[in-house]
Amino acid sequence: MGTMARALRPVTRVWPVLPQGTSRGHPLRPARLLRRAGLRARMRVADVGCGTGAFTVPAAVIVGPVGRVYAVDISEDLLRTLRERVDAQGLRQIATVAATPAAIPLPDVFVDLAILAFVLHEAADPVALAREVARILIPAGRVLLLEWEKRETPAGPPVRDRLTPEGSEVVLRDAGFITIDRFAPGADRYGILAVREPLVLGRPVPRDLDVV
Repeated sequence: MGTMARALRPVTRVWPVLPQGTSRGHPLRPARLLRRAGLRARMRVADVGCGTGAFTVPAAVIVGPVGRVYAVDISEDLLRTLRERVDAQGLRQIATVAATPAAIPLPDVFVDLAILAFVLHEAADPVALAREVARILIPAGRVLLLEWEKRETPAGPPVRDRLTPEGSEVVLRDAGFITIDRFAPGADRYGILAVREPLVLGRPVPRDLDVV
């Protein structure tokens, strides 16, 4: 397993967990963005830095009962909250995964899509985090990156902590990604869709992973 030493640092991300089958009410309409990224039924997706699951739940609805969503976070409290809510909704295709600041505990070449929603700017080492995301993606797998514009806005982190779109693209490029789309998902935010260069990492793709 690859490492991303000191790439992640603790942070509190509290997004609303929405009713099954809808992302109505969230300002970014996550289901719309996930479909734009190419998410379809039966796929595997990793929501890295999932928080309370604003993108996890819509992703689970899209991939359906045969797909799989790995909700990854370093906060066990947030994962516990998410687990309780998705259990209540009967979304058994969601597995919560407790990461560490050093690594995402998923196998190589394992998921079709990774989500980095307002997470990259929080990383102590953004390139290391992006490389770890590249490691878990299948060849030609995609990452959906969402971030705050680097300017004063009514909400969001301090401007000094933000990345410009160009800066985020450099991080992704250094991690082995090719940008295929850049867009504005909502006010004061930007989105980047990038594809992992099709380099074979040398391990067979596991067909299942038991994570709770």
